[in-house]
Amino acid sequence: MKDSTSPLPVPPTPSEIEDAKRELEAAADARDKTERAATIAIFLDGECVHERRSHAAIKKAFHLSHWAVVVVSPKLDSERYDNIVSVRTIDEGQVLARSVACVNCADEAIVSKALLMGVPQIMLVREESADGDENADDEAAVAAPNEHADKVVELGAGVTLPVGKEIEPDSLRALVESVLNDESYAKAAQKVSKQLLSPKAKKRKKKS
Repeated sequence: MKDSTSPLPVPPTPSEIEDAKRELEAAADARDKTERAATIAIFLDGECVHERRSHAAIKKAFHLSHWAVVVVSPKLDSERYDNIVSVRTIDEGQVLARSVACVNCADEAIVSKALLMGVPQIMLVREESADGDENADDEAAVAAPNEHADKVVELGAGVTLPVGKEIEPDSLRALVESVLNDESYAKAAQKVSKQLLSPKAKKRKKKS
């Protein structure tokens, strides 16, 4: 049973809390020198989008931007394309500790990790039309219900982007810029992180 008192879809374990603290502390030195590194972490999931076509869209959206972009997907070849690095696997905590935003497919594990690390999120959620059909060609298509994405939006720590099997580059970049230009998303994400990393959070976990 999920802990209804926790802002996370999956409450963190004590070891996850300690790992998060170490990763955030390790990233703090870099932040002291350069503020927070302008890194955007993107996690792709084949159940949400077509990884290779979406990867091409991400390149178009962020190529030669002032951000360092890390794209993670098990179906992509590892490569560097100027400011964009693609990898199959990565230490999620380490990259999120150094990121200003996280783009993901509203996967429970990544959503939880990003909240724990205090990173605002742009969540790619499959479209559905007004009659409830996913991916229908409908100008009024909206994001299909997703409990993990809904929780983040409720907390003020992120937004959703309705998508089909591919990502629209201009829409993604515009939404990322909107989130980064509005400090309320980062503040909300960091507030959740502080709550989860507090000693009280450990005690609640032990009692449960």
